[in-house]
Amino acid sequence: MTAEPRHQRAPTARGSWRPALLVAIGSVLAVLVGLRDVGAASADQLVERLAAIHELRELRVNQRRSPFTDDDLRKAADGAVVTYVVPTPGDPNPTTWGASLVRLPIARIWSGLNDDLGQPGHTALEYTELLAGRPCQSGRRVLMFLPVPMVTDRWWISIRSENRDLHRASGGSVRELNWTSSSDPREVVTESGRKVIAQGIPIGFTKGSWFLVAIDDRSTFLEYYQWSDPGGKLPASMSNSFAARAIRKNFASMEQFAREGNPSCPIE
Repeated sequence: MTAEPRHQRAPTARGSWRPALLVAIGSVLAVLVGLRDVGAASADQLVERLAAIHELRELRVNQRRSPFTDDDLRKAADGAVVTYVVPTPGDPNPTTWGASLVRLPIARIWSGLNDDLGQPGHTALEYTELLAGRPCQSGRRVLMFLPVPMVTDRWWISIRSENRDLHRASGGSVRELNWTSSSDPREVVTESGRKVIAQGIPIGFTKGSWFLVAIDDRSTFLEYYQWSDPGGKLPASMSNSFAARAIRKNFASMEQFAREGNPSCPIE
């Protein structure tokens, strides 16, 4: 039996400059948006559905209050990726938010979000490697490497977990994928992984979540949240000024991965 691959490198050369490192660190796992198909859920359906599941938000791991208004949700239903960059009191690193509605079933998007090893070549990530746990499973630890031209490349270990309580309470129609991070090089024990991290510097930290709500059997609302310290000497003005655009680009590339990239995680 052929061993299951535990790492993946993008097959192409490094891409163009991605200035919003704060956003890219977390949103490389992202899945969503951009292409609106005829028949997607309406703005009224979206607003009503989110109001109906409001009490389930109490089960979320991420308890930060969403900045999105009903007007924002209506824009999202029309195909926009609505973004916010929110200052963090007492911390130089802002939180970043994104939301939109995509015409894909929740199970399909969930598969793409969890397919860490399949994302290089489809997202900003150049390399991922499973360090602990099993592919697609909650609690896994995944080495991630992000090439950043003009400044030093970054790496981190993403610790990814599913909110199973929320999944069970909603019958799978509302889901949350959360992440925190480690930057301990002792966790990287393979030769390939050590070669990769030698090419960059570790980030300070990243934590965030994807919140998914099935609006109907063909449309899913996604809400993205991230708080990160990119480490090194990256000017905050550089990251912040491009944050909204970077979120939209990452959403678009990940939507394409979920739709066309044949994610390997179970569709369930």
